[in-house]
Amino acid sequence: MSELARSPIRYEVSLPVRFRAEGELSWTAGALANLSVSGLCLLSAEADLIPGQSVELVIETTDKFLRLVSRRIRARVVWAQGGRYGVQFAKQTRDPFAGLVRKE
Repeated sequence: MSELARSPIRYEVSLPVRFRAEGELSWTAGALANLSVSGLCLLSAEADLIPGQSVELVIETTDKFLRLVSRRIRARVVWAQGGRYGVQFAKQTRDPFAGLVRKE
């Protein structure tokens, strides 16, 4: 099976996100470039994350009734390149994006 066939589908998104490295008290602003069931691409010119580092992300959006929906997600940085970071989700017991992505 090819690597492409095993990769989860990535959805292009543009959502603001707040995040902080493990042990940090202050939050940093960033944006999501894309996401999949296993992770996301984080954009931030302000961050200096390194592969292997644990991060906590908070993503806020609205649901179909325009109520604020907030998700706090634990993850690990797997690659970093010029303000772009590949982030892999920690094992979840449920879908971390339930309610964030409209299914049609």
